[in-house]
Amino acid sequence: MIRDDQEFIERRIVTGMIVSTDYLQRIQKFWNPALLESPELKIVAGWCMEYFQKYKKAPDSNIQDLYMDALKKGLSKADARYIEELLQDLSDEYGRGTQFNSAYLYDKTIEYFKAREIEKHNEQVQALIQAGEIEKAEQLAVSFQPSIFEDEKLGLDLSKKKETMEAIERAFSNAYAPVVTYPGALGELWNDQLIRGGFVSLLAPEKRGKTFMLLEIGLRGIRQKANVAFFEAGDMTEEQILRRICIYISQRSDKEKYCQERFRSVGDCVLNQLDLCDRADRNCDHGIFDNVPLSEFVQTPHQFVNLEVLQQKYEECPDYEPCDSYGCNERKGTVWLKKVKKCRPLSVVQAKKNVKAFFERYKRR
Repeated sequence: MIRDDQEFIERRIVTGMIVSTDYLQRIQKFWNPALLESPELKIVAGWCMEYFQKYKKAPDSNIQDLYMDALKKGLSKADARYIEELLQDLSDEYGRGTQFNSAYLYDKTIEYFKAREIEKHNEQVQALIQAGEIEKAEQLAVSFQPSIFEDEKLGLDLSKKKETMEAIERAFSNAYAPVVTYPGALGELWNDQLIRGGFVSLLAPEKRGKTFMLLEIGLRGIRQKANVAFFEAGDMTEEQILRRICIYISQRSDKEKYCQERFRSVGDCVLNQLDLCDRADRNCDHGIFDNVPLSEFVQTPHQFVNLEVLQQKYEECPDYEPCDSYGCNERKGTVWLKKVKKCRPLSVVQAKKNVKAFFERYKRR
């Protein structure tokens, strides 16, 4: 009977084989289905390896087609029931090949296969002992030769054609795949930087929002089903970080003074505020600054983009709507205000409930 820890790692191995071409490419050198304990997972792994050998890529969402083909060919009901449940659990992994940490799973696969190889060898030795074949058991025990070896960590030898071609393939397919993605202009700015192996540093004076932005990246990564680790180097305590996470997820402060009726800034476009936009999908048909040329706005933005002026315009133009056409190439960013109603401060009970719901929704299976 397969142990829980065995099933866990074997399910991760099969997940990697489904979604990651890079992972399949690395483990094919020592792949041995006999080292998997679960017969159902052996079946799925076999589909993945056959698909890779034929098409040179991971099956990804095509695994469902492979499952349907196997049903037509007579896959047993018991195996079909287990595999169908497995594929349903893994359905949110399809398409995540660029985010999948194949290097980490590869290391864990090496560890697991080495352990399984030793276990199977010991089982053979124990069987001979129980049968009274002591000499044969002794000979078998000392003859063990491992067949699982890690990749050499000596760098890349460009004179080795096959190894070099595989490395080039990985470099061009994986090097700039973002681990966390953002939409719109912000995505254009740094999606290419938020990549595996990248190093991004947020630098600013104190109280400028660096920790907020790091938490935003981390929690966005969780929503996008990436693995996230947050390391605090002494600036704040664990309790302070956890409190911030609760407030971020709940979108509500735990302090009464920040829960009063107030204004908060939202994105808008200068051309919308100056009534210089003629897009059909514009949210309103008027601006808030009459007869102000664009050049004047650009030269002296502080005269228009400040809390006092925007609050006054908010009262004068209650039906004005900011522009949210973020795909517009003519967009020139500025801010508008949104009035936030008074609310109750975040309680411990509500914080627990919200955090639990968040991680239940975005948990990795």
